[in-house]
Amino acid sequence: LGRLDDATAERLYRTIEFGNLDSDEVSEYQLLSGRLAEAEGRPDQALDTYGQVIAADVRPTRAEAVYRTILVLDKTGRIDAAKATKTLAAEALLWRGDRLEANMDKLLADLYFRSGQYRLGFETAKQTVEYFPSSPAMDALSSEAQHEFENLYLNGEADRMPPVAALALYYDFRALTPPGTSGDQMIRNLAERLVKVDLLSQAAELLKYQIDNRLKGAAQAQIAAELAVIDIANRKPDEALKVLNSTALAELPPSLERQRRILEGRALIDANRIDLALDILSSVSGRDADQLRVAANWSAKNYEKVGNLLEVMYGPSESGSSGPELSQAARMDLVRAAVAYALAGDRIGVSRLRGKFADAMAKG
Repeated sequence: LGRLDDATAERLYRTIEFGNLDSDEVSEYQLLSGRLAEAEGRPDQALDTYGQVIAADVRPTRAEAVYRTILVLDKTGRIDAAKATKTLAAEALLWRGDRLEANMDKLLADLYFRSGQYRLGFETAKQTVEYFPSSPAMDALSSEAQHEFENLYLNGEADRMPPVAALALYYDFRALTPPGTSGDQMIRNLAERLVKVDLLSQAAELLKYQIDNRLKGAAQAQIAAELAVIDIANRKPDEALKVLNSTALAELPPSLERQRRILEGRALIDANRIDLALDILSSVSGRDADQLRVAANWSAKNYEKVGNLLEVMYGPSESGSSGPELSQAARMDLVRAAVAYALAGDRIGVSRLRGKFADAMAKG
């Protein structure tokens, strides 16, 4: 069996004189009988015969009978995964050192993965591949472990795990991260999950590893921008500036270059380097850049400039008396503009602001 065809195996099996067998040989005979029944499509008879072998408790036939019983139950859809996993794990501990152990461990890893016990599955797969590198089953086991790892961090399966557990599992088996864009996306997915639960330092560490070890060029600059966002949120503007400066390139897509300038401006403001922030932002247009200029001037106590900027941002073209209702954010900005003019002692500015926006503010 395994090396001969079924017909040859059965012919040889029938030449055995059962009465001349000792107890160990009887157990082996029964195991072969079960394997023939299994090969001929008689699973119930195979299970009964394997049960006799297990009851006889002769090694190594018992170990193989347990293994093949679980295989038959799995193939016929009658397996109790939890019970099978527990039984096979106990049997695998008692049988060591040959192809049977490799096959048992491969099946055990598969059962762990199916039951969501990923750590045990990866540990079993790793140890088995190390112990039996030349076993025919190891290529399939390595591929299965790789597939399960990708499914966790690429397809969202890890979202069912607690974030810290998902991170710890990733670090312990990071060698399974595939090369190329799939691996990069896997790291980003995990980092995004960590950010959502406010584990900013851990997310930053993941992206920093990606920048230092996996990426070059524009892709590196893009991930550096994402890391800068996390560093800014984590109140580490100097770290954000460091990663942006270390990944600067002469030619980047315009949208990415603009994003990085905005982030650099935000980090400089948070680091209280106001003049440099305003210089960086001087060539950037858009509402987000305007908001940063407001923040920079407010930090520098340039209150009249703050009022002027906000007044222009929400000018009549966008929010005049006949224009649309102001959003809550716009209302707060206009209140801030009024406060800024008041702090600057600019009564004319306050009056002008009232004239432009009193009607729009009254609609809320």
